[in-house]
Amino acid sequence: MELVKLKKNYNQFGYCIIKNFINSKSIKNLKTFTKIIKKTKPTSNQIMKYYENSILNGNKEILVRAEYFYDFHNGLKKFLDNKKIHRILHFLMNGKCILFKEKINFKPSGCRADKLHQDSQGGWNKFSKNFISILVSIEKSTKINGCLEFDVSGNNKNRSIGRIFKPLKVNELNKPDFKSIELNPGDVLFFNHYIPHRSKSNQSHFNRTQLYITYNLKKDGNFRKKYFKEKRISFPPNNERPQGKKFKYKIWFL
Repeated sequence: MELVKLKKNYNQFGYCIIKNFINSKSIKNLKTFTKIIKKTKPTSNQIMKYYENSILNGNKEILVRAEYFYDFHNGLKKFLDNKKIHRILHFLMNGKCILFKEKINFKPSGCRADKLHQDSQGGWNKFSKNFISILVSIEKSTKINGCLEFDVSGNNKNRSIGRIFKPLKVNELNKPDFKSIELNPGDVLFFNHYIPHRSKSNQSHFNRTQLYITYNLKKDGNFRKKYFKEKRISFPPNNERPQGKKFKYKIWFL
């Protein structure tokens, strides 16, 4: 897709897609990297790994996501700093961008649904008013394994609508139009932090591994360390939680 059309779609609807943006060799590398992250033993103050009980087998614990790996995996760090990606970011955001946060959503079989939300509901606006996220599809994402559903109406992508730290309700939106975003490995989705989205649970036998990278304009500041420092306190990874203390899953930690 040509850049001008890409930016028009992004401005009008809050998201845009580039099919086959990442070549097969890079996708193969990303699959290897994510497998390494998955096998890496959690260590305090390093990669943040989050486990939950499977909705299909309550006695089985599954890894649903990993975050804060930029400084601990050279292959992923190199990919996140990719000039090809940053050229697109610069064009869509009208300026140089800097990393805000990074995560891998594994969405394995038995993973619960993600409730309707805007990313801005995570309190991001205290850092900046303008974020862009990149979803890199590492595995095939379909309705069967819980692909993302976006409000593609363009009516609700310019401001925070939902309350901070609370799931968003459909009746709070202005004439939403939800669409399942099915992606193949190598497809890339760009979206802002206001567009409402959700996903169903994965009750299939197919994993839905995706890389999510969020950036803000460099001129606004570098907030990554502060964001993750606060998150480690309010919603730490499983291995850093005090024994006996329970932490409730909250929508803004997707």
